[in-house]
Amino acid sequence: MVKLLRRASLSDLPVNKPLEWSIYDANNNLILRKGIVISMPGVAEKIVHRGYYIGEPNPAEEKSNEAANEDERDEWAVREPVFVLATELITSISRIHKIVLSPPSNLSRIEDLVWQRARQLIQLLKRNSDAVLAALYLNQSSRETRPVKHVLGAAVAYLIAVQSCDDDAQLLPLVCAALTRDISLYHFDHTSSHLEIMSDHEYSRIKEHTVSAVRMLRKHGIHDEAWLRYVYEHHEKPDGSGYPHGKKNDELHEFSMILSLADTYAGMVVANQRRSGILPGNSLKEIFVSKGSLCLEKHISVLIRKIGIFPPGSLVQLNNGEVGIVKSYCQNKKNPEVYVVSDAKGFPKADPVLRDIRQPEFAIQSSISLGKCKVAMFSIKKIWQEV
Repeated sequence: MVKLLRRASLSDLPVNKPLEWSIYDANNNLILRKGIVISMPGVAEKIVHRGYYIGEPNPAEEKSNEAANEDERDEWAVREPVFVLATELITSISRIHKIVLSPPSNLSRIEDLVWQRARQLIQLLKRNSDAVLAALYLNQSSRETRPVKHVLGAAVAYLIAVQSCDDDAQLLPLVCAALTRDISLYHFDHTSSHLEIMSDHEYSRIKEHTVSAVRMLRKHGIHDEAWLRYVYEHHEKPDGSGYPHGKKNDELHEFSMILSLADTYAGMVVANQRRSGILPGNSLKEIFVSKGSLCLEKHISVLIRKIGIFPPGSLVQLNNGEVGIVKSYCQNKKNPEVYVVSDAKGFPKADPVLRDIRQPEFAIQSSISLGKCKVAMFSIKKIWQEV
């Protein structure tokens, strides 16, 4: 039997240090085990807000639990839905970017912070990649969308690369590169409103931004050569039309080309100050047309196979006029799991309703943009509360 000592306080929950006590809820359910290291922002505050307790299990129970749960030593025991954690990851990456854009400091530990977030993203994708993709696609309401692009690009790059490499140690530098690839472009988000009217000097700086990004990352203590290489090469193209050096397919690392594809996809579907986002299905069609020149066909095929033309989070119009959202992409590629979030008159539903899109009246008629269904966003997010 667990002995609950008192409610946990922030002083009991140090960041980046092993916990001295196990954390339990009022029903003696284990939340975090003694020795776990909390690294994710906001976890300690949530534990205190929920009124969890520090406690001591009896010795026999503690020994049994340790033997059964050696791999549980991480913050996932907080049991937050993947959708929520993926949304919070955007904020974490935004904070890291702001640090990188500031003068270097020995206190910032940028490399460690990015490694942690990359591992976190990989774990979330393993738990529920559909919920991750949906969270990233649906969180475009803020003025600053570049962090969303970085995390979405990182998720897509991992999903493509893991099909040919199942070693996370090799995939981690790729995810880190994706989370930091365009760090030097923030300046351009608030300058000219259209790329076509930028000055020659500004356009030249954009073409050199991968070089600038690597320089910035090195200044902040990042020296992993694979990570830096993927950042440096992620705008090169197989046909040699990319930049900064016009390298061709046989000169590029495969992960650099995967990151290029992920960056292209994320850049198309996520809106920015200059334009609205392009519908995911339309983005994939445009990318497929460019196969062989801008991206390798084998990578594009994996991307389409993994996320489908209606990726999780996509809004769709049904034949009966209702608006639905795709929760998951089924392996048969024709029947994604769709929940209706607003009726044919545009009124949002209090609770999403699952539709069988194999029925003619519920068949998908077309994709629609996020802007056409903002009133149903509360209902939409309910779909992923339990995953």
